[in-house]
Amino acid sequence: MTSPAADISLSPLPWRAAPARGWSGAFSKLRAWAFVIVCATLVAGIGYKKPTHDWDMIAYVASALYDEGWRGDAWRDQVYAQVRADVNDHEYAQLVGHDPIATGQQIADYRAAVAGDPRALEQQLPFYRVKILYMALVKAAHRLGLPYVKATYAVSAAAAAAMAMAMVLGFLLISLRLPLFLLPAGLTAANICAFNNVAFGSLASQSTPDALASLYALVCLWLAARKDRSGLAAAALAPLARPDFIILSAALVAAILLTRVDENHAPGFPRLRDISRGKLVAGALSLAAAGAIYVAQNHFVGAYSFATLLNFSFMGFAPYPRSMNFSADPRDYLFAYLRAAKQTFESRHIVVYGLTLAALANPYPRALTRGRFTAVFALAPMAYVAIHVAVFPEYFDRFFSFAALATFLWLARLVVHRQRDGVARQPGAEPGGALAANIGDAK
Repeated sequence: MTSPAADISLSPLPWRAAPARGWSGAFSKLRAWAFVIVCATLVAGIGYKKPTHDWDMIAYVASALYDEGWRGDAWRDQVYAQVRADVNDHEYAQLVGHDPIATGQQIADYRAAVAGDPRALEQQLPFYRVKILYMALVKAAHRLGLPYVKATYAVSAAAAAAMAMAMVLGFLLISLRLPLFLLPAGLTAANICAFNNVAFGSLASQSTPDALASLYALVCLWLAARKDRSGLAAAALAPLARPDFIILSAALVAAILLTRVDENHAPGFPRLRDISRGKLVAGALSLAAAGAIYVAQNHFVGAYSFATLLNFSFMGFAPYPRSMNFSADPRDYLFAYLRAAKQTFESRHIVVYGLTLAALANPYPRALTRGRFTAVFALAPMAYVAIHVAVFPEYFDRFFSFAALATFLWLARLVVHRQRDGVARQPGAEPGGALAANIGDAK
């Protein structure tokens, strides 16, 4: 018979937690749902009503119109006319390079050159059209009646709202059973660690695929932690959200192959020879599919070489990247890595990364730091960050928000587990407590 202490524990997988006996005291499910909906509405409203109007908006609008068949001066004029209709005079001056004081002279010169020559604008498109999933949703929003400019940040607002809703409902309320009155503190902590802004506003208001990519990445992690097949399928499609998610695909395939979902097994990592042949084949097929998607979409949009991308990003923006010169000075590349290290350690994400590494190094409890949930919510995101920065030395918070949030949620679950295990070990509780109830009889 299960002890009362076991009822307050969490299982190794959060969505398999023991049914809660009510919603944090006097609060009802209806109030909890209302809170979730209010959070999501606020996030979507802030993102849609307070867009940042960053320059990427121009590139994505240009990409959408380019796919419709627009070309030449008429295409360039249509792009900037649509942008002009959505921004104020000050913002437009920055977007077309007429305000070097606000943007810096180098960026102003680049933007002015792109705005003045449709050939330069066309050469920027391979950097943006490769975001297949984001472009598809922008076009879908346009078909529903939104102008392309508004569609670029409407997609981000909706994705960020879905992320907030999933975190509040799916993790903080259901899995951790956090009291409703503590949710604002939990959300604030998550935003400080992962988003550097309140109410996910930094992602919700941008005309970039980062909010959508973060949402997709978190869905991938959830599926990978829950079932092998669904996780491998999600990993195979990950490059559609961002081409660099090929790294995430590899990390998730490794996590799925080297860990088990089955709670009847003792926690730990199996030896390679213990992995079934069918599972190895499925993992190889998933990774091969991700690689095929990566190659195909880059070929479809005429993506630039890695050397071009590297030099464009670190040696100065070029209006005509097809004919840009590559740096032969190794000091330029060394400086790029030094700058990436500086960006990483100056980011607030470093706090949650450091705490995650410290928790993983702590031997207590082995059941929580060795297993599928740890592999996909802690190890895979950390591996993604490390490999991404090593290959492409740049750290922008918006690129890695999902990794910071995933590791934050893993830490939150670890803390709650430890606290509840401590309660279960108090006098009067059955020996072994919550941890034993979760692990089961591994004899």
